[in-house]
Amino acid sequence: MPIVPPTKLAELQSNAANIRNVCVLAHVDHGKTTLSDALLATNGIISSRLAGKIRYLDSREDEQQRGITMESSGISLYYKSQRRKGDDCGNEEGGDGGGANLEYLINLIDSPGHVDFASEVASAARLSDGALVLVDVVEGVCTQTVSVLRQAWVENVRPILFLNKMDRLILEWRMTPNEAYTQMQQLIEQVNAVLAGFWEGDRLAEDSRKLEEAKEKWRETHGEDAPMSEWYLEEKDDSQIYFSPEQGNVLFGSAIDGWAFRVNHFAQIFAEKLGVPSPAKLQPLMWGDYFIDPKNKRRVLNRKQFSKLYGTAKASMATPLFVQLCLAPVWQVYESAVIDMDQEKIDKVVSALGIKILPRDRRSKDRRTLLTAIMQGWLPLAQACMAAVVEQLPSPVDAQPLRLPHLVQGRSQVSGNSEATTPKSKVEEALYECMAGTADKPVPLVAYIGKVVSIPRASLPEFSDGKMQRDRMEMTANEMRALGRDAVRRELALGRESSSGTQMSAMSLSATATPSSSGMATPLRPEPPSDVLVGFGRLYSGTISVGDKLWAMQPKYSAKNPKTHSFLKQVTIRALYMMMGRELVRLQSVPAGNICGIRGIAGAILKSGTLASDAQACPNLAAMHTETYPIVRVALEPMNPQDMTRLTQGLALLNQADPCVQVLSQTTGEHVLVTAGELHLERCLKDLRERFAQCEIHVSEPIVPFREGIARQSAQPSVVLGEVGSRTPRGEVSLTTANGLVTVTIQVEPLPEKTTKFLMRHEADIQRFVRLTSSQRRHRLSAAAEALDEDIGDTAKPSRLSELGPWLHSRIQQTFSRAKGWEPQRVEYAMSNGLRALGPRQTGPNMLVYSNKLQGLSSKPDSTAPAGGARFTNSIRDFEESINTGFQLAMQSGPLCLEPFAGVAVTIKELYYNGENADSTPLETNRTPLVRGAGSTAILSGQIITTVRDAIKMGFLHWSPRLHLAMYTCDIQATSDVLGKVYGVINRRRGRILAEEMREGTPYFIIKASIPIVESFGFADEIRKRTSGAAIPLLIFRGFEPLDTDPFWVPTTEEELEDLGEKADRDNVAKKYMDKVRKRKGLFVERKIVEHAEKQRTLKK
Repeated sequence: MPIVPPTKLAELQSNAANIRNVCVLAHVDHGKTTLSDALLATNGIISSRLAGKIRYLDSREDEQQRGITMESSGISLYYKSQRRKGDDCGNEEGGDGGGANLEYLINLIDSPGHVDFASEVASAARLSDGALVLVDVVEGVCTQTVSVLRQAWVENVRPILFLNKMDRLILEWRMTPNEAYTQMQQLIEQVNAVLAGFWEGDRLAEDSRKLEEAKEKWRETHGEDAPMSEWYLEEKDDSQIYFSPEQGNVLFGSAIDGWAFRVNHFAQIFAEKLGVPSPAKLQPLMWGDYFIDPKNKRRVLNRKQFSKLYGTAKASMATPLFVQLCLAPVWQVYESAVIDMDQEKIDKVVSALGIKILPRDRRSKDRRTLLTAIMQGWLPLAQACMAAVVEQLPSPVDAQPLRLPHLVQGRSQVSGNSEATTPKSKVEEALYECMAGTADKPVPLVAYIGKVVSIPRASLPEFSDGKMQRDRMEMTANEMRALGRDAVRRELALGRESSSGTQMSAMSLSATATPSSSGMATPLRPEPPSDVLVGFGRLYSGTISVGDKLWAMQPKYSAKNPKTHSFLKQVTIRALYMMMGRELVRLQSVPAGNICGIRGIAGAILKSGTLASDAQACPNLAAMHTETYPIVRVALEPMNPQDMTRLTQGLALLNQADPCVQVLSQTTGEHVLVTAGELHLERCLKDLRERFAQCEIHVSEPIVPFREGIARQSAQPSVVLGEVGSRTPRGEVSLTTANGLVTVTIQVEPLPEKTTKFLMRHEADIQRFVRLTSSQRRHRLSAAAEALDEDIGDTAKPSRLSELGPWLHSRIQQTFSRAKGWEPQRVEYAMSNGLRALGPRQTGPNMLVYSNKLQGLSSKPDSTAPAGGARFTNSIRDFEESINTGFQLAMQSGPLCLEPFAGVAVTIKELYYNGENADSTPLETNRTPLVRGAGSTAILSGQIITTVRDAIKMGFLHWSPRLHLAMYTCDIQATSDVLGKVYGVINRRRGRILAEEMREGTPYFIIKASIPIVESFGFADEIRKRTSGAAIPLLIFRGFEPLDTDPFWVPTTEEELEDLGEKADRDNVAKKYMDKVRKRKGLFVERKIVEHAEKQRTLKK
């Protein structure tokens, strides 16, 4: 097919009904980029012979070297439907139903499959209305398959399933058509089971919300104590969410061999031969237990009818219609072209299929080349995929009424609520109906920036030289040759000038050199070419044009909250682009429903955001859902100190260009880069060195986070700090301020494991709830939530922010059930009155609790107050903020290696004022209420902060300390012959096997293991080397787990001393990790520097 000019694609942008925005989603190495290449070949962008080899949308050098996609990239494709009216026997929902010669614009986004780049998948799903989900028929449903399906479900993106790599069933596993049919049946059932889990979770959450609303109405009508009538789950039809070949939303094929089909293709061929009135009548019978009548070849029977006519035994051995009509011919082509290599059979197949094969393909020694030519001529991959996209996936006009209410109002408010989809303003009407507007009747403009892309300035069409201002794709062959000749002439001219002007250049360089402080000239360093930030976005309503002034809203902006107005900035649109993979095509305007590149948002949008013409009326579209969070840290510094400015600017560019990276500047001046994993870190460092900073960078060893916790086992006596009486409860510490005026008694104890896990798992929910409250009311979150009520957009939790506080309190209280050391009365008081804060940073897995014996929760002025101050009978309120601050400081850095705490409860038991002559009067005999005078509270507040912090750390060491390790979940697929080697590598990395199962119908074992992140660096490479590439691990962050070893453990009992000796022959892993972190932070490490001081080392060898 000839190259489609960009002008033709730009024309198609104006008809939103014929636009399809599609992303390609799959597990890593399941064939996404190969499929994209085949689709690109239909527009003449690459040769069909190079599809799957050139990997056109993998524009990065490291993507080509590694063979995996690291960045999502988009391209616009032209498709012309050549189907006749009445031929369509599939589901016409979302399309125009197979009209003749309709032209479509397909905006395709290829996304990564590796877990490190899940944020790129989130960007692709947000910008799309439909998705092509690929699954390897041999490997089946993998971890990332579930993740991308969940991403599509959350973003309300309609998917199509493509069962890819069917050639492996034929050539590698030598399955028969019947065996392959069984394998694919099971695979489709597995995918549908995943979707059923998503649907059931949403349904239960929706029903729970409706039940609460019904209870509220019932109480208002019948009173608080009136019993409510029975509640029944509402029946709902979920048949439309599943993949079913007879509905036309499942493709079968092999992207590497360039073929694919849906069952409707064979229904059109065989309908007349089988005597079926129309292909639409035959299509539902093409999948499932339907068979051709052996006697009457023009009749189709189901299993019951077949058993009645021919008996149950024959019915169990009968060949299904799908196998007989669809799979058997494909197997025959593969057997004749590749397995048997019988030229006579090949000629018969080619003749029977009525396709033309070039003589060079017939003579090719590579049998796969001949096979590809036959299959592409018979069942072209691009034609099948394009037709499925057009017929099954919705246009922006059809998709936005379903998707936009979820983004504008929140998923929980829309689910099951028909009124929520009704627009309530002009902005919502424009969004839901995908209105582009006209010059006479403009509509509000709303666009969403899914991610920011960094592009070299020279690659932009407006900054190129001469005729390169015109897009290369618009040029004819003669124009491109002329342009090449001009470039050669310029290079020759520059060469002659440089040879004659060498001396002059040297003189000018020395003249412009900047003298340094030592008097020597500092050589000039060329500035790196500046990159341009381009937003990769989707226009939901209105028409955007070059020169428009719009408002850029970051995800934290809310028109109702004046404190967030700093996240709103006005921008001017400098340029618009059509994304064509590696190329960009300039546009003057883009109407609603399209995906485009937008320049002019630099500095206003960091990673993602919303563009709007009216910031007050336009809703801020919610931030994207992603399951990957940055966890691996490294410290960076330039090799040459003069390059520090380059590094700082490069990190700022990287922070905008990568949606998952985090750049931190420490108080020490250190620059820290936080990435999602080892592969993500390598890509970021490569970008910094070669693109953004363009300087040599020194990278520290990966900094892996730890957590410090405690266990109820006995602590080592040498570690316990302070004198603790025999009657004092464990973990209880009384400490007096430096001036002796106030004594604080606290008790430190471990939280139940369930509570710690719950707080870690819901840290984002707690942070969402806390961030809108003022610092003065952190312990009264419910009142603040009612004043700042907003939607939280999650069906698994309460729908409103004001409801989230009680929900969290009740769930936390449930985790304390039957916990050792936590009586029900104590837990109930802590949850109702005593819980004052979580930490660190108000959201961590640690609690600050006030004892029920502690007095001072109210402050009442005393009439006997002395002059110059006010006496309070209860004084703890005066220092509540100081206690909270001391708690937060302690939680941020523990005594082991200054890492945050996890699973620790701190109870404030007593707070006493010791009198004015505290230094000379015993503490017990002089406890009086505190007098708050001018400056007395300010003096004490700082000392109370320090005292509380130190007391918590002392109480911590009364227990047996534990390090909590950050853990990966490792999924590995391997054959039985390399299983032992995989286990060996996992054991060496201190991992443990969680599960192992064999995938039915294949020789693959699926191994699920957990491995500490601190031991994971180089793990993937070692697995590949040990197994010769037969096993590839997938690492996903799963949280923190305690290491059940005391870092201070030494042998004490007679048995331990006898087995291990006084110095403990076995290595203490916890102490090894602790010392490594302490050494990195410059803390004291207890180890011998000099082993034998009496021995002198001579200088001579």
